[in-house]
Amino acid sequence: MPNLFSSHPPFQIDGNYGFLASITEILVQSHNGVIRVLPALPGSWPSGALTGVRLRGGLWACLTCSGALASLGIRRLSGDPLRTVTVVYTGRREEIFLAIGEERWLVC
Repeated sequence: MPNLFSSHPPFQIDGNYGFLASITEILVQSHNGVIRVLPALPGSWPSGALTGVRLRGGLWACLTCSGALASLGIRRLSGDPLRTVTVVYTGRREEIFLAIGEERWLVC
C-alpha cells in the first residue's frame, strides 16, 4: 500500500504494529545487551525526537537528533542494576551502570 499500512478494514493489527516497530528499529535498537542509537537514520529525516520508548533489559529511552544524535536519555525502570548498559552511538561506545530509577543523559 502507498501509505505502508494495510487495506483490511478497519485495520490489520500486525501491519499497523509492525510498521511502528520497524520505525522504532530505525531509531533505536536493543539486542543482545547493546543499545544502538540511530543505526539506520534516513538522510531524508534531518531532525526529530523519540520519547519514552521501552528497551530490552527494563530500560527506557528518549532521544533528539538533528542529522545526527543531539541528546540521549536512558533510564532503568527494572532489571539488574549491576548489569552494564552498553550504548553505541555516533561512533562511540559507552558502558554505564544505572540503578533502578536512575536516569543518565548523554549529550553529543
